[in-house]
Amino acid sequence: MDSVKNSCLLAVDLERLPAIPAVLLELIEACSQADSSLKQLADIVSQDVVLSAKVLAAANSPLYRQWGEVAGLERQLSVLGVETLKSIAITSAVQQFFSRLGEQHEAYLDGYWYRSLKVAQIARELAILLQHHSEEEAYLAGLLHGLGELALFQLSPDDYVEIAAKPRGLQREEQQRRFAVIGEEVGFHLIDRWHLRSFLADAVRYQDESSEALLDAPQLVKIVHLAQRLAQPDAYDLDQTILAAEQLSGIDPSHIESLVLRVDGRLQQLAGSLELMPLEAGAVREEQALQVKLTTRLELARHVRDFALLSASRQQMAEAASWHAIVNELQYNLGVLFGLKQSMVLRYNPDQERLEGDVGGRVGNKPMDALHLSLEAGKSLAADALLEQRVLHSFDDNPARSHAVINRQLCHLLGDEGVVCIPLFVGQAMLGVVVAGISRKRLKQLDFQQDFMEVFAQMAAASILRQQRWQEAEELHLNELRIKVQNHARTLLHEANTPLGVINNSLQRLDSKLGSGHAVQAELATIKNELERLGTVLQRMRDPVEEIIDGDGLVDLNRLVENQLAVFKASFCAGDKIKCVKDLDDRLPAIHSHHGRLKQVLANLMKNASEALEEGGTIKLETRDGVNLNGEEFIEISVSDDGPGIPRAVMDELFLPVKSEKKGNHSGTGLAIVKNLVDELEGTISCYSREQEGTRFGILLPRRLVDEPA
Repeated sequence: MDSVKNSCLLAVDLERLPAIPAVLLELIEACSQADSSLKQLADIVSQDVVLSAKVLAAANSPLYRQWGEVAGLERQLSVLGVETLKSIAITSAVQQFFSRLGEQHEAYLDGYWYRSLKVAQIARELAILLQHHSEEEAYLAGLLHGLGELALFQLSPDDYVEIAAKPRGLQREEQQRRFAVIGEEVGFHLIDRWHLRSFLADAVRYQDESSEALLDAPQLVKIVHLAQRLAQPDAYDLDQTILAAEQLSGIDPSHIESLVLRVDGRLQQLAGSLELMPLEAGAVREEQALQVKLTTRLELARHVRDFALLSASRQQMAEAASWHAIVNELQYNLGVLFGLKQSMVLRYNPDQERLEGDVGGRVGNKPMDALHLSLEAGKSLAADALLEQRVLHSFDDNPARSHAVINRQLCHLLGDEGVVCIPLFVGQAMLGVVVAGISRKRLKQLDFQQDFMEVFAQMAAASILRQQRWQEAEELHLNELRIKVQNHARTLLHEANTPLGVINNSLQRLDSKLGSGHAVQAELATIKNELERLGTVLQRMRDPVEEIIDGDGLVDLNRLVENQLAVFKASFCAGDKIKCVKDLDDRLPAIHSHHGRLKQVLANLMKNASEALEEGGTIKLETRDGVNLNGEEFIEISVSDDGPGIPRAVMDELFLPVKSEKKGNHSGTGLAIVKNLVDELEGTISCYSREQEGTRFGILLPRRLVDEPA
């Protein structure tokens, strides 16, 4: 018999016990609300036996255990946190979703849950009457008094429904016969594992002992013993229970009747809100209640489905390595989860205090980077959504809501009759707004998914914020690496320049001594050119770190040109000896390219132009979008000057490492380097030059945008 008992106890699984569906649903929805307090959540949990048991078990597990005492559900939840509570609720919902129970089983559970709440309420009233040190402890002990009974039901629902139909006096005998253990022992077994510094487990174990046997028992044990008897007047003689209350705790019999009446009044209202059907309910009410129960069950099923989909979305976004990858996943999941097929993400720029379209992104054939929305209340629906931190839509009839033209433009861009704006934020950190096209019909269908949409937006915002922080940390690390390598390169360059300077000076003295007509002058010129080439190579020792910092990615060409101009003016145009002008196409999208190589191309071409110019010359930089060559789209960057031009004889060998026509002794290796870099960028370079009129270098780069593969 002991082996059967042990097998039964081992088979008991708290995770599989059913909770009240209406309470589960309320808890899941409350956990999804950012403004739900721990007290509100604790009040919801306290309505259900299994959820309360799971919270106590988790909070007093080795992972969380801090007190080992029944300190109230609110305090237990402060240890677990809302996410853990939500996981408990969702797991319970999943278990019940896959556990199909018959009508008889559900009728039994309704009666069980109703009785558990009644015992809990009476236990609390008795604790107040007896000035017990913790009303909460008494309530929980009363709520959990039948935990073992529920566990036996879960082991064999059909058998236990038969047992529950028998008179109370015979139920213990039947439990012992069929399971080799009684419900009180099973409840004690479950609760004792939590190692509480409380007599709660004992109160469950000894609740059905005789009153005489409990004369010297702890007060909590007596309270539960009396509460479960008062809650079941059909099973226990009320006069004997009142007498026992006087003998055990000195309670005046006149208080008992009013106490039970108060509890019955509260329970009638509570049973309706929890969709429990008291046995005396009529057939019409029963039919209505069954319909309500079905609705609740369908809602739970929807939450289970949403949770599964949300988990998959969270995983996909966690694996996304960049802002654009996260946005792509976000837009894809908006279509899957909510049917919002057309959407855009406006990113918050805290420096400009505005929402901005994605650089290089397009909606249809319109560039998104042209969208700049001030973050001011009433200026746009998107700005209002982020400022108010709630989902807004353009069908709102509120006269105070923004009716700016930009709202209508967004509807047109997204090809729908309206838009819904979903804010992305984490705490006080504002990240952006998702704007999606939507119809009135679809909006009504999404009403029941409002809470799910908000949870999805919170998850997406958390992924974006995590990626931003990672990127900031990575940029800081790479910047430190840049400084370290550049400092080391400067040291090496300084050390190398000393002997190179000595060699160069010696060559100049030797050249002067030998004279221009000496036979070795050609060899001396070669040595000078190679020394200059070696100096160029040494200067490029910084390039490896540039390759690390400025690798493949999204490049804003206009910004790159602006930055290079600023550096060039400080280095080569001091004193206004050379004038620099620009003509940049403001419609130019960002393209996928290599930032470091482009920067070097521009630097070499601008340096070459400056060396070819006399004082007072002009260098012009231009960018142009919409260049079509052989049916393919390109973007052009050009560097031109009004210098002496390049002789026709040199043009054929322009991009070879030969002697250039620039003033002074130059090897011409810069243009060979430029040609190689442009080739690596999969672009083309051309040169137009006419003597005494100037030179223009034009570079065509593939117009490869964010969402286009290489």
